[in-house]
Amino acid sequence: MKHFLYILYIALSGLLFSAALPARTVAEGGEGEPPLRITFREAEVGDDDSVSLHLQFVLEDIRVPSSRSLVLEPRLEADGHSLALPAIVVSGRRRARYDARALAVDPSTRIPGSDCYRRIVSPKKGSRHEIDYTVRVPYTSWMRNAGLSLRQISRDCCREEVL
Repeated sequence: MKHFLYILYIALSGLLFSAALPARTVAEGGEGEPPLRITFREAEVGDDDSVSLHLQFVLEDIRVPSSRSLVLEPRLEADGHSLALPAIVVSGRRRARYDARALAVDPSTRIPGSDCYRRIVSPKKGSRHEIDYTVRVPYTSWMRNAGLSLRQISRDCCREEVL
């Protein structure tokens, strides 16, 4: 299990560099610092064969149009296996209202990010959101060589696009 933590540390070093750049396509971040930064805090394997991941997301001056949303979904991936962790969703005001309405009408509707870790609705210009992300999942053997990646999805009324 120590191999799992070592490989996870190596995979996160690449994630931390690449995760900040694609968010600019949806967000209207200015020059200067990237609107999204992810800091790896800790990964540990518990006595009950579960893996705990501790990350910190910092969203700084990130904005999305009112009818769109940005879904940030961390994933554990290895050898054809994949485990999507709870997402962080940044929604425009109208998109959040539309999604809430769709779930109220039909709770079985599959909306990306509907079971999110945190939802930020209509972030204001110059706002800063620090999210301490802690998740615990059962350990399985394929996780030994797993890496952590970030899937980013841009959504509007009729389609979603993986960035």
